[in-house]
Amino acid sequence: MNLIVFGATGGTGRQVVAQALTAGHAVTAVARRRDALAIRHDRLAVLHGDVLEPATLAQPLAGQDAVVSALGVRSRAPTTVFSAGVSNIIQAMEAAGVRRLICISAAGLDPGFGLLRWIAKSILYGMLKHAYDDIRRMEALVKDSGLDWTIIRAPMLTDEPRTGQYQIATNKHLARGRSIARADLADYIVTHLSIFMVVGTSDNIVYSLTHPAEFRSFVLVVFLLAMALIGVGAGIAATVQNYRGGERRAPTALPVALATLVGVAAGAILVAAVAGSSENAGVSPAALAALPALKTANFAFDQAELRVKAGETVALRLENSDTLRHSFDVDEFGIHAPMPSGQRSLALFKPEAPGTYTFYCAPHYDKATGEGMKGILIVD
Repeated sequence: MNLIVFGATGGTGRQVVAQALTAGHAVTAVARRRDALAIRHDRLAVLHGDVLEPATLAQPLAGQDAVVSALGVRSRAPTTVFSAGVSNIIQAMEAAGVRRLICISAAGLDPGFGLLRWIAKSILYGMLKHAYDDIRRMEALVKDSGLDWTIIRAPMLTDEPRTGQYQIATNKHLARGRSIARADLADYIVTHLSIFMVVGTSDNIVYSLTHPAEFRSFVLVVFLLAMALIGVGAGIAATVQNYRGGERRAPTALPVALATLVGVAAGAILVAAVAGSSENAGVSPAALAALPALKTANFAFDQAELRVKAGETVALRLENSDTLRHSFDVDEFGIHAPMPSGQRSLALFKPEAPGTYTFYCAPHYDKATGEGMKGILIVD
């Protein structure tokens, strides 16, 4: 695939460029200063361009298959880099006939409920108000563009190494979404370049990506913060009581205050403990129609063999023209995709281990005898 990356010299942009090259893509990196990107590769072209100068975008976008916007700002001052920059990218994409756009946003725009929302409103919005305002304008432009777009609302980004282990949620908030490594954010982007996970409607936004282990850290932070607040409160109350003289006894309000702090801490932990969604794919009819198809008719798959590559995300349009419900199953990869009668559906998976496997229809296949609806999945 021919991929172009805007914001390629930033932390996430560099990761996207490097991982896309490793995955075999041809990459064009657009930068105001070409020497700011130290990566060199036979399939990498580093071109001059500025998203705020539309005339510099037409030539880099010619012949591209997908666009990644990893734009960022370093200042807290008012900005239009996100909105004006992406607006210019969209116009250049339309002129070049490029439809696929992946755009990095921020989870802080809509952080959920309870403690997380209070923290975002009280702290993040105060620090990053101008950037968030412009990112919100950017999202509106992307959603109105008519392109095959994905908006990724990522939480706090770190420079930790790539793990390949993270959670995502579509159309809903993701619990425990505190941080993710830039390398893992890039991993998600590169493995979903040609998969229209989220396209076409204003509701379809990937709200967050996060590492599963973050919940333990969250509980620890909440517990320590609660203990610190209790200690400070008790110390102040004891000091006040000592200055009053007379009989020393605990202030009457202290038990209530301590109980309130404990309740707030427990509530925050319970809110964070709500299970986050696993990957939940939403796809527009147009995007689904563009995917390769596996069909069933007369209780048989129309392809006896499927060939895919290890480590790459696979998307199949499933079509069932029979009157009974079918399924697409591969036990080794945990794939169990329903195929409702007379409808289209989606199978989405990422095989890691090369080999030869059996795909089958669970209701119409006998594992003991190997007879029934089945085919061969070859992972190279």
